[in-house]
Amino acid sequence: MPTYNLSQLAEELSAHAKVLQDHLEASNHAGLSLDANAPIVVPLDPSNIEVQGAKEALVRISKLMHDLTSGPRELLMELTTNVKFDLMTLHTIVHFGIADAIPRNEHVSFDAVAKAVGLSTDRVRRILRHAMTNNMFHEPRPGYVGHSGLSSIIIRQPTSKSWILHNLEDVPTSKFIPALKKWGDSLEPTETGCQLAFDYLASHPTESWWTFLENDGDGEGRGYRMQRFAEAMSWVSGGMNDNYDYLLKGFNWGSLGEATVVDVGGSTGHCSIAIAQQFPSLNFVVEDFPSLQTNFERRLPAELTNRITFRPHDIFTPQPVNAAVYFLRLILHDYSDPYAVKILQNLVPAMKTGSRIVISEIMLPSPGTPSSPMLRMMHTCDLQMMAVLNSKERNYEDWVDLLAKADIRLKLVNIGRVPGSLHSLIEVVMLRS
Repeated sequence: MPTYNLSQLAEELSAHAKVLQDHLEASNHAGLSLDANAPIVVPLDPSNIEVQGAKEALVRISKLMHDLTSGPRELLMELTTNVKFDLMTLHTIVHFGIADAIPRNEHVSFDAVAKAVGLSTDRVRRILRHAMTNNMFHEPRPGYVGHSGLSSIIIRQPTSKSWILHNLEDVPTSKFIPALKKWGDSLEPTETGCQLAFDYLASHPTESWWTFLENDGDGEGRGYRMQRFAEAMSWVSGGMNDNYDYLLKGFNWGSLGEATVVDVGGSTGHCSIAIAQQFPSLNFVVEDFPSLQTNFERRLPAELTNRITFRPHDIFTPQPVNAAVYFLRLILHDYSDPYAVKILQNLVPAMKTGSRIVISEIMLPSPGTPSSPMLRMMHTCDLQMMAVLNSKERNYEDWVDLLAKADIRLKLVNIGRVPGSLHSLIEVVMLRS
């Protein structure tokens, strides 16, 4: 690995920072802030390739400088000591409603927060002061706490709590090594750490994590994990349909004209809603677990009820709906190749010559791609798939191979990716029916 000149790196960093600052000022923003009222999404034009490139470079170089000046020993200490307590404090803050007990634009005492959430002042103060080291909350004067931009997300976008709790309560990373020892390189979704972590799966060993999400809990609480998962996916996808740039621009939806799109495994329809609002000639059929239909109906805007419908469907059964496009967003990465092949094969009988499958997934880059926060997130997602479902994220060669295994008539024709987006839109066409 190369030796770096810190002064040169600082000059590069400054140049990229200037590109971003100039862009902000041209957009009537004086700069960026960690304030509780700061924009949740940094106001940088997602379609501006120069700006997005400068952002990625700035974050990458600043991380490189941090790592270089910390050195291996300090970095290892940080990874092994800090990270687990970063997660513990975040989990505690959400679980006990600590963020909700602090008004967004007020400063309140640690005593008042502790009383509101039923914990001791000592515990609350220590937890919050650790969170502050990650710019989550701040202490404007001794003994008082206020929101920062990061902590305010929890109250400004409440479904973010579902994302946090899903990742910290439904993804048992502590059981990965025991599962690897027991089952090795299994491709079965029923041979993961989840089977070792959750009582429901221990007593239902042939059922998958998905069945666990849908059935865990008692009485009216049964299936709470699946509802939480649906909310988490909605939040991470853009929440209020204001952050779907990659989805709207990564594929030419307008070229379809008047057509039907089947949103396979579409949860509560958040993606279909976003596309339908921009392309009025398209109709959508959202398919997913029956338990999600109530939430779908609750979230569907009244003006779209005649264009978007929901039907319960098992992706491992033949697709009954004829459509121009079968849209699979974050579906195939949930399954190892043998199962992903079956999902694709179940679409084929409904397809005609020219029908398309549009797959919204991570496209892992080639080995040797420079490290960056985006690359780190891609590999993090890959490990989440491995730990929970024995599945994976895929690179270009993996996708070509998967399609060939499913049906030789399925041809990958285009990969659309908006700069700054984690996901690509992989366009697949049926060559002949």
